[in-house]
Amino acid sequence: MSAKPIETAAATATRKSRKSHRRLPIQQRKLAGVSISVQRCRSGKYVARVVIHSGGTRSTRSFVTMEEAKAFAQRQEIEAGNAGARAASDIGDNERRVLLHAKETLAPYGKTLSDAVAHYVAHLKMSARSAPVAELAEALMEHKRTEGKSRRYLLDLTSRLGRFTRDFGTRPISSLTAEEINQWLTGLNLAPVGCNNFRRVIAVLFNDAAARGYCAEGIMKRTLRMKTVEKEPGILTVAECAALLRAAAPPVRAAVAIGLFCGVRTEELERLDWRAVDIEAGTLIIGAGVSKVSQRRTIPIRANLRAWLEPLRQLGGPILAGTREVRTLMEQARRAAGFGTAAACAADSSLRPWPNNALRHSYASYRLAQWPDAAALALEMGNSPAVLLRHYRSLVNPAAAEAFWNLTPETAAAGNVVAMKKKSMPASVKRTKSA
Repeated sequence: MSAKPIETAAATATRKSRKSHRRLPIQQRKLAGVSISVQRCRSGKYVARVVIHSGGTRSTRSFVTMEEAKAFAQRQEIEAGNAGARAASDIGDNERRVLLHAKETLAPYGKTLSDAVAHYVAHLKMSARSAPVAELAEALMEHKRTEGKSRRYLLDLTSRLGRFTRDFGTRPISSLTAEEINQWLTGLNLAPVGCNNFRRVIAVLFNDAAARGYCAEGIMKRTLRMKTVEKEPGILTVAECAALLRAAAPPVRAAVAIGLFCGVRTEELERLDWRAVDIEAGTLIIGAGVSKVSQRRTIPIRANLRAWLEPLRQLGGPILAGTREVRTLMEQARRAAGFGTAAACAADSSLRPWPNNALRHSYASYRLAQWPDAAALALEMGNSPAVLLRHYRSLVNPAAAEAFWNLTPETAAAGNVVAMKKKSMPASVKRTKSA
């Protein structure tokens, strides 16, 4: 194969000059905002082309002969001139001033009147296709039911969307603005967490509507998220855990023990079946259909939990039945541990409100104190290691953790437990802080 000859600098310049010369317009005219130019081209059988710039768009047409190209360009010039004449006669002085003002207003943003018209027409088309909020909310609920979402999730969605549709149900969803939604969220007079929960659910509705072309995307991104202050998780002392287990009647004792020693969420306990409990293998399986996040996970059954479950084990059936009797039994067990409902606490000052997710938070805290492996705990709980370390590290001391994991029916009955204490600060750290 012969080597390709090296092109000299002069030859390169000549070639580029010829290419540029072919693109230079032979003739060019501007009429009524339309630019029409005739250029040479060399593309197959075509030797000329006409390039038209109008309203920010560019169109090109190629011709076999230069004469055909010039004739086409002339016809386009006549049409542009006629259009300009019609526009000039149709637009009065007042409208001309409006157009000039609009052009000046758009200029800093690099947009033209054609861009503004195209944007507004797209908005009008979307508005014409939009649907009422109530109709889209019902469609979303039906979609989530077919996806197999949990009963708790569906109830939360129904409650919050119901509140939203009472105020905006008849409005087309495309007509709602971020400012209106902000005012509505503020008007709920809720704590920041409550407002953010409503915002989260409404965002699901708007994102679904945008995906189906009923409203613009990103509406909820322009709404305000309330700033929240994270509170330290409410966990139970070892003595409170023992009292709770002692007072728990058999229909709820297994659920309490699994919640404490496996960190299973309450809504997961309500869907959990005894067939997921393998005492011999020492594992508890939280299936994807049971898990709140629809992810399967395996949790070890440790020796103390085995002792609680052995007398209660069944071949199948729900671990925690969702009946009124079961809820009453759970309230009685909590009361024996020193906790009560809001009404009970108001009537009896010795009672405290039940901490949110107390069993799960207690499990995570005592688990990290006894076995400080955040990655393994994350797999057991379905969280990230960073979240677990941020919320649960150093909440209890090793002595309390050891007593917790030795909490069996025998030790709970004997009252042989220790109170939970926070880790004491080393003396050197105290001196540094005081200095």
